[in-house]
Amino acid sequence: MAPVLLKSQSKTLVIGSTGGNMITTGMASALMNHLWFGKSLKDAINTPVVYVDSENAVKFEPNFEKDVIEALKKKGHNHQPATRFYNVVNTVEKEDSCISAWSDERKKGKAAGY
Repeated sequence: MAPVLLKSQSKTLVIGSTGGNMITTGMASALMNHLWFGKSLKDAINTPVVYVDSENAVKFEPNFEKDVIEALKKKGHNHQPATRFYNVVNTVEKEDSCISAWSDERKKGKAAGY
């Protein structure tokens, strides 16, 4: 796992992941989708992931954008289809007085609180 705590004046975001060598990819993707591109936690985590393995093979999660895959193939990237991705990202965010959470659907989990 790789827990991370990000804090600003109005927001606190706690994010963590499991998945061995895919942890960094899953967390970076979710953080960029949420913080840079403004996606909700749900959409940021559920967005299909691209992963480059230790042999420099580019693997795309099912439902990844086909035009991106084709463009990278044309540039000569070693593409290998991936049937399963093991990264699982979970997060909780507090913005002002609103708390939201999302559990990665890849693991069939759900966020719950008391």
